[in-house]
Amino acid sequence: MKDLKDKVVLITGASSGIGAAVAQAFGAAGARVAVHYRGREAEAREVARQVQEAGGEAIAVQADVTKSEEVDRMVAQVYAHFGRIDVLINNAGGFVRRRANCSG
Repeated sequence: MKDLKDKVVLITGASSGIGAAVAQAFGAAGARVAVHYRGREAEAREVARQVQEAGGEAIAVQADVTKSEEVDRMVAQVYAHFGRIDVLINNAGGFVRRRANCSG
């Protein structure tokens, strides 16, 4: 898709799974991709390499998205590298422990 060429895309939770596949697809469209990870740096760097191999530009950015100050730092890092953000895909997530209703 030509309309994605050179667009700056920040994808949270992009070190594996759906996020990684989306990052690679944006790379194939010529986008500039920020590959977010919380703790899987090696995997995020590999996804960034795959984005570049597909024809895009990429960086890996770390943050715990449950902490606003880390999100602010991540966004600032993307702006410092790419100068803007055109698209945000919020894919970060994790398992939530379910609790039984104890209200009786």
